[in-house]
Amino acid sequence: YMNKLGFDGVRARRVRFTPTFSKFSGEVCRGIQIHVTDENAFSPFEYGMYLFRYLHYNYDLDINEGTIKRNFGTSRILEDNHLNTLLYDCREKAAQFKKSTEKYWVY
Repeated sequence: YMNKLGFDGVRARRVRFTPTFSKFSGEVCRGIQIHVTDENAFSPFEYGMYLFRYLHYNYDLDINEGTIKRNFGTSRILEDNHLNTLLYDCREKAAQFKKSTEKYWVY
């Protein structure tokens, strides 16, 4: 699914593994392995937002709205028609922050 979104600088592949310790020791687990192919093109924040939403809607995650608000600052991530707007707002705020702090950068 994540590869179909067309993010630049990253590829994901399905993996299966069997942990040798922890809660799932000895059980076959499935997941994804994320390969960053171009660190300059990759946007981990946006990728993470889409990944979280996909996992939230397709798997039984035990996460309530309050936890989402605490970690993301908003629950707008869960609303289909708001994710692109939310990401746009985040980009705008990041650009403003960058501009207002440049004079303090050491390198």
